[in-house]
Amino acid sequence: MRLAEGLRRASGHARLAAVEIAIIGGGIGGISAALALQQVGLQATVYEQAPEIGEVGAGIGLWPGALKSLREIGIADWFWDLPVSPFRWARTATPAGQEVLGFDVLGMTRGLGYVVRRPDLLAALSACLAPGRVLTGKRLTALHREDAVALSFADGTSARADLVIGADGLHSVVRREVVNELAPRYSGETCWRGITDFRVADPGLMQEVQGGGRRGAVHALGDDSVYWWTTARTPAGSPAGSKTDLVAALSGWQCELPAAIEATDEAAILHNDLFDRDPVTAWSKGPVTLLGDAAHPTTPNLGLGGCMAIEDALVLARALAGNRAYGQALAQYEYERHPRTARVV
Repeated sequence: MRLAEGLRRASGHARLAAVEIAIIGGGIGGISAALALQQVGLQATVYEQAPEIGEVGAGIGLWPGALKSLREIGIADWFWDLPVSPFRWARTATPAGQEVLGFDVLGMTRGLGYVVRRPDLLAALSACLAPGRVLTGKRLTALHREDAVALSFADGTSARADLVIGADGLHSVVRREVVNELAPRYSGETCWRGITDFRVADPGLMQEVQGGGRRGAVHALGDDSVYWWTTARTPAGSPAGSKTDLVAALSGWQCELPAAIEATDEAAILHNDLFDRDPVTAWSKGPVTLLGDAAHPTTPNLGLGGCMAIEDALVLARALAGNRAYGQALAQYEYERHPRTARVV
């Protein structure tokens, strides 16, 4: 049952008065939130700092909570026809190929666990939004709370909103209004990732190889392409090195990772240090709240950062649709989401 249908059938729920909602950030979390709100009859404007909506060319693991949420908020039907390879079995192995741990994934997820391209996910979400709800080239520089929230952007424009949802990621500008804290915490790992044409021997196997301060995996995207990633323990800000250096560092690994990297165009390899933050007790302050990595940034293991942002969007839309005041709605949202997200982080 989709979100809007479920709320229509619910008896006696109160509706939040009509408000102007601003979502800062047009990534997976922000667009998911806009679509979830649209499903319950609440319109939001998304302000994205990039010149166009788009995700970097990498993959994301999706799990039951996120996939069920995507169906409820009404993602484009064609998303469910994408070629995917559901995970059946997971194992951790040494570089020499020795299994350390293995478990049945299919038994836990019933097939709701696989990797898709991030750009495909974002396109399928964006396709269902009403026209004109996303404004690009809008980098937020400041917000001020008065009778409403005043938003200032780097291009000299401004806007006002009754409610602001910060979905602007790890270095969230909105978060500064809500949480007084230091810079994000470096995890100790840096990460390389990419997508390439490559065929794995067993598309249903989710295998992570670990050894020598490094780890990595290759995940099928349908039959003939893969998403791969690998990390190394190194000081923050260390040079990425060349593709040749990366392959050499994995020399002798008895898995498909070195060959997948070798098959990738060097210009398409992404490199980022990995950060997170300790969980905080509150994500909201007055009519301002946070969602996804702005609220609970975590390292991107298993794609759970993106998955939690999608789940946040559904729970927040439900709360706003079922309460007369934003304060009640945001309290309910945090109450429902904080335990899970803190545990994951």
